[in-house]
Amino acid sequence: MTENQRLSSRKFLSQWSEIFGNKKLTNALLERLFHHSKIIQTTGPLYRMKSYSEKKETK
Repeated sequence: MTENQRLSSRKFLSQWSEIFGNKKLTNALLERLFHHSKIIQTTGPLYRMKSYSEKKETK
């Protein structure tokens, strides 16, 4: 059985140690999290920000 999970962040992976405050802990976490994973990096405007802007303009 295959399970799919999605994780998104506005931070680059190299910046995650700033969040957790411990570089060794962060590296271990990322190593386990991304083992056998595919990383898809996207660019462009955020979908939620687009809908927020459209709602703000209609008011």
